[in-house]
Amino acid sequence: MTEYFDTSRVHDDPSAWDARAQQVVNAIQSRRNGIDALGGAPAAWLAAGLLLAASIVLAFAPSPFRPRATSADWVAVIAPSDASSRAIVLPDRPPALGALLLTNALERGTR
Repeated sequence: MTEYFDTSRVHDDPSAWDARAQQVVNAIQSRRNGIDALGGAPAAWLAAGLLLAASIVLAFAPSPFRPRATSADWVAVIAPSDASSRAIVLPDRPPALGALLLTNALERGTR
């Protein structure tokens, strides 16, 4: 079991740990954050400027003309196909019960 957890190659003295800590600090300091990288590269400033200009142009560009559908167009598209449902949906007031029953009876008789 000790062969799996062999730590003989790990140097456990303070100077080895200090050296490792210094390597970590150097690696962190050598990396540049995003703002530093953007400030250091003229090409990055150019790309950011172009993206900003394109987004402003797209934000204020007029949209293409699309005619708005009227309510009559929507009624024609969404209206039910059977007469009894049309009698319920289309008028401004509810239909009479007799008209609904008669419409269903007439539709069944003609089919």
